Amino acid sequence: MSDLKATDKIPNAQILVRYDGKTFGPYPNPEQKLTIEIVQRELAKQFPEAGRCEVSQKELEDGTLELTFTKKAGTKG
Repeated sequence: MSDLKATDKIPNAQILVRYDGKTFGPYPNPEQKLTIEIVQRELAKQFPEAGRCEVSQKELEDGTLELTFTKKAGTKG
């Protein structure tokens, strides 16, 4: 599977989310309507800084898509 863009629909039936040392899911995606952008927006409801994270993706052996959200280094001041 090639890397998806933020607005591409996720073709995998399950999604596993990793953020800040925590794992969420796997979540079902039976109709393949979710996008990375939607997943990130939902994660940001609980963790506002997740809205500015970098996202990496990996397909697991069972076909689940693992999305890892990593905080970006920023500047202060």
